[in-house]
Amino acid sequence: MRHLRLTLLAPPLLLISAFVLLPILIALYASLRQDGQWSLGHYLAFLQRGQYLAALANTALFAGSAAVASVLLALPACAYLSWRQGRLLRLLGASLLLALAISGLLRILSWQILLSRSGPLNTALLSLGWLEQPLDLLYTRLAVLLGMTQIMLPVAALILLAGLRGLDPSLALAARTLGAGFWQVARDIWWPQLRRPLANALLAVFALSCGFFFLPALLGGPGDTVLGKLMHDDLVYDFEQGAALAAASGIAMTLLVLLVTLLCLLLGGRPFQRRSHS
Repeated sequence: MRHLRLTLLAPPLLLISAFVLLPILIALYASLRQDGQWSLGHYLAFLQRGQYLAALANTALFAGSAAVASVLLALPACAYLSWRQGRLLRLLGASLLLALAISGLLRILSWQILLSRSGPLNTALLSLGWLEQPLDLLYTRLAVLLGMTQIMLPVAALILLAGLRGLDPSLALAARTLGAGFWQVARDIWWPQLRRPLANALLAVFALSCGFFFLPALLGGPGDTVLGKLMHDDLVYDFEQGAALAAASGIAMTLLVLLVTLLCLLLGGRPFQRRSHS
């Protein structure tokens, strides 16, 4: 049995090593080499340049906000539909997959049109008399958050749907019948069942959102630069001098994702604790 388990685990472990661990190790090696010697100079340059620290903070802010917003928006509908079977659930799954297939650039263009000063939203508010002049909604942090949340919402919904399929609403009904209050049911019944799907969805959305450098560049303002954009500029416009600094920036982003991974693992309920089999 143990030999079979190792055989089944070998292919995914090889894929993870080839496409995840190996690029990280290459970036780590490049970030620690300077003038043919081992050095922390690129990390010191990263810490001493204010725009890189600000970009890292923006990355964490946008990715964290998008993760929380998309999960909160998807959770009620996913919890309701997870108790249902049949055509409606299949239709929702197909719709979410279709939404993921739509180009991100096309969705960004839609937000640019919608939020512009002459776009449909401002035009409607002006025609209703709710505004005297158009709002500057485009090239703001709000625009970045709206665009990122809209793109990542299907991802959060698919993960939550998969994780919530095992929920049993009869447990909450039985607890209420026995006299348990709403908050007691939420704490003792719902939370233990919800915490792991929530942690998985939050982590997936956060990790994917960290790489969205093009979205803040097209929807945000000058102060909304994320770390991925600086890495892109270092690699494209000054590869010889900027590649190592981009590698150091990538390691910093990896550490950020690892930190959030640890927090989500704790939120999910001590996943490293060995379960007892009775």
